[in-house]
Amino acid sequence: MNRKSKKKKTYNDDDGRVIANMDFEYEPGLKWFAPLKRERPKAEKESEKKNEVDMNPQPPLSRKETFIIMRSALLAGLVIGTVFILIYFLVILFFYLLWS
Repeated sequence: MNRKSKKKKTYNDDDGRVIANMDFEYEPGLKWFAPLKRERPKAEKESEKKNEVDMNPQPPLSRKETFIIMRSALLAGLVIGTVFILIYFLVILFFYLLWS
């Protein structure tokens, strides 16, 4: 049976409504998906430039501030990991005492 000779399935309950639109071409905020560039009106381009300027009002961080943030994130991760290991150890100890 050829692919060309197959008939397309038809459903009796299909009324043509779209439940979940999967057309990402014109969705704002999806910068990773850009199949074709479309022309935007000039007013839309200007408003987008204005939004980009307003989105980043803070100056970049210094090396010292960056290091402090990285160290704090590392310590937070280590604390969370230690808590998980401690809970795991307590559960194992509880089951050991329960079944022995």
